[in-house]
Amino acid sequence: MKMADGGYRPAVTAQLASDCDSQVIVGVELSTAGTDMAQLAPMVDQVGRRRCVVLLFALAHNLMRTLALAPQLLGLGPTPSAATAGTV
Repeated sequence: MKMADGGYRPAVTAQLASDCDSQVIVGVELSTAGTDMAQLAPMVDQVGRRRCVVLLFALAHNLMRTLALAPQLLGLGPTPSAATAGTV
């Protein structure tokens, strides 16, 4: 791979793709190619195959968060909810 000093040496480049909304890395690729010009199409394919994994991760995260908050939402936690305090 061509280096900044003009010489050529063995090297590895890394490409990462992330989902903007969840900030989760959804694609990883290492390459020893001299340029990363041909790496976009394989990364797009990889992200497309992993899209369902990201959606399942987001669903699982939301379910776990809901379960953690369930006692407070039901008024069973350390601070009573508005519904149990009679202010609704």
